[in-house]
Amino acid sequence: MQERIAELRELQDSITASKRDELIGETLSVLVDERGIARSSREAPSIDGVIHVSPTLEVAMIVDVEIADALGPDLVAVGAQMDLHDGD
Repeated sequence: MQERIAELRELQDSITASKRDELIGETLSVLVDERGIARSSREAPSIDGVIHVSPTLEVAMIVDVEIADALGPDLVAVGAQMDLHDGD
């Protein structure tokens, strides 16, 4: 039984990685949940992977980012940053 569960888990991990890789180069609208961590409409909190974003983004912001890489269930985004020196 444990072998079958391990096989199914491995199969699901492969499917998840493939789907995440398909998102590389796409632009997604994301909600910043915490510094450096966001999610799109595809990620359920506490269940799915996260999207790593610039830590300069404020929590609760909704921004468009480009997906640059996939790390297992997680994604790495670029392209949205806050200018911390506004007004200087």
